[in-house]
Amino acid sequence: MENNKYIRLNENQKIDIVYTYVNSNDIKWQKKYYKHSNTIDNKRFIYNNEILYSLLTVQKFFDWVNKIYIVNDNQKFSLDFLDKEFRKKIVFIDHKKIIPKKYLPTFNSRVIECFLWKIKDLTDYFIYLNDDVFFGNYIYYSDFFTKNNIFKNFANIKDEDIIVYKPTFKPINPVSIGRINIMKIFNSKFKTNYYVKLRHTSHNFNKYACKYSYYMFINYLKKTFEIKIRNYNSINNNIDTQKDFCFLTLIHLVQFHFKLSLEAPISMYGSGENYNEKHYNTIINLKPKIFNINGIENINSWNNLQKKYFNLFNDNKYNNLIKKIEDDIKDINNV
Repeated sequence: MENNKYIRLNENQKIDIVYTYVNSNDIKWQKKYYKHSNTIDNKRFIYNNEILYSLLTVQKFFDWVNKIYIVNDNQKFSLDFLDKEFRKKIVFIDHKKIIPKKYLPTFNSRVIECFLWKIKDLTDYFIYLNDDVFFGNYIYYSDFFTKNNIFKNFANIKDEDIIVYKPTFKPINPVSIGRINIMKIFNSKFKTNYYVKLRHTSHNFNKYACKYSYYMFINYLKKTFEIKIRNYNSINNNIDTQKDFCFLTLIHLVQFHFKLSLEAPISMYGSGENYNEKHYNTIINLKPKIFNINGIENINSWNNLQKKYFNLFNDNKYNNLIKKIEDDIKDINNV
């Protein structure tokens, strides 16, 4: 039953999507990157044109979305593969539009995420996606808002004492360092004991919760801004872990604490990096609302997923769009 303390919105609240996007195959981007590092972390930057298919799933399953913002480092691509009317929803946002010049260029997703809420005309409630997250079934207003117009959140947040707060705890997964750092700071400030388990999926955010989180914890976030590249091949060698703070975790904590969103389940799926027949079949059978293909390094695995999943639509118009992407793929990288 919904708690009366939750913030209720006006009816028919509009909602935007915000993508972060990078094409690591772009020579201009590579030259910029190599000024700050000798090697590219392929697991983090590998690019198989996933965003093109992700946009197709939005067009197919979530066409009532208000606007779609694609945040990028001077990297646009052709939208001709999408329906003419749907293209009008899409706006490319260069890093320079939202991130202060002194922090640019940045190749750190945690830095970029700190500034997404600054997009001009962004709706009060928006969905943040990486470019390898897809919609796998029809999305309805009720997937993001309750019948009483309370915003839903898909994060897994608990209010309990767990192992991460014991002094002897050492994170095995280096990606978790930034999350743990910000949880410790937040819980200390608000005398709470929250734990957030983030999934690689959509993040449902309140723009004003983002703004509050940014200014309330800016002194910590500024440390993160200094980290040009997130590279966790070694916990100690590549970044100063004391400067790593995860803004996404912070927003979820703020929304949870101040009753700005209600935690709610949604059908989602993510297999990690090594896709195989089992994963394809799970996606095909489950038809989740949201799924990800995080870190596919093998182009054959990606091609198999395209054939096995996207062809399920049995929609000639949709499949023709996919074919057009394949035909135009060389041109897109040259736009």
